Amino acid sequence: MKINTTSALLASSMALLISYGLYSMQSFSITNQLIIGVSSFIQLTVQLIFLLALQTNSARTNINIRTISIVFLLINLGSNTFFALQHFNSTTYIITNGLLFSSYLLIVFKISTNESAS
Repeated sequence: MKINTTSALLASSMALLISYGLYSMQSFSITNQLIIGVSSFIQLTVQLIFLLALQTNSARTNINIRTISIVFLLINLGSNTFFALQHFNSTTYIITNGLLFSSYLLIVFKISTNESAS
C-alpha cells in the first residue's frame, strides 16, 4: 500500500473544512462542539485518505476500499450532521460514531489482508 502525499494533504484539508462546518453547526454546548469537531475530523481524514490517496497493488482492492470509504463517508456525514443539528448526549454520539468507525476500519483491514493472501 502506498499513500500519495499530495492527495493525502488535500484530503486532510477537506476533512478540516468539513469538520469545522459541523463544529459551527452545533450551537447547544461547547463540549458537544468540540466532540463533533475533533471526532469528525479524525473520521473524515482517515476515510478521505483511503478514498483519495491510497494505492494498492490490486485494482480490485482499490475499488473495494474506495467503495467502502465512500459509503461510510456518506453515513458519517449524515450521522454527524444529524448530531450537529440536535441536542445530544455525548455518550450516544461517541458510541454511535465509534461503532461506525470501528466497523469501517475492520472492513478495510479485511479487504487489505485478503489482497495480501491472494
